[in-house]
Amino acid sequence: MKKLLREYNRLKKFARVMEGNLGQEVIGNFLEEVDEEALVKLQVSPENRKKWERAKAEEKLSILAPYLESCLKSKAEEKFHEKLRLAEAMAVTIAREARHSSRGIELSHAGLQQFSQLHPAAYFGLENGQGAFFFPLPKFHQVLTSLDQAKVVWDTRENFLKIYTVEPRSRFVFTLLSQDPILAQEKGSFLIKLSPPSRAVSLTDMLYKTVESFLSP
Repeated sequence: MKKLLREYNRLKKFARVMEGNLGQEVIGNFLEEVDEEALVKLQVSPENRKKWERAKAEEKLSILAPYLESCLKSKAEEKFHEKLRLAEAMAVTIAREARHSSRGIELSHAGLQQFSQLHPAAYFGLENGQGAFFFPLPKFHQVLTSLDQAKVVWDTRENFLKIYTVEPRSRFVFTLLSQDPILAQEKGSFLIKLSPPSRAVSLTDMLYKTVESFLSP
């Protein structure tokens, strides 16, 4: 069945190039891939099976096309939902591994890199109970796949996602800006909910933040 669907996709591309004029030989070559097993798997109705038996090549293709299109749609939906399940599992892992620090919320580079490779939606979102941050998955994928290792920090004060190189730690390579949450949700997004810190902010953290505020331009 995989081979038949692959050949059908090739046939559709060729039809676009030829503006629908496929020719008897091209259609005939494709129909050679259609056997009894394929007709059963495609669930061709008894009525259409009768038509198929006495139909010419172009008519056979016309009979078969809706079944092939339905099969392709079903496969695409199945693939999407499988990616969705994987992404949701990754989101749980990322949320669990997220660490809260004075700089913001630090996230696992490896986990995020895996997530970015799925591309099942237009946007990727982070939420910490106070606000949400969305950014385009393609850009995120481009950034993370260009770095073998990195330190990923969501700066919740400025609402930026900062991706630092491992060496030197003081220099960040990319800063991803927040996107419009409404726009993100309309285009489809994965939202990862990050829990607040499990412990109160220590005196050391408070002093660090105070000093950092004076040093900030």
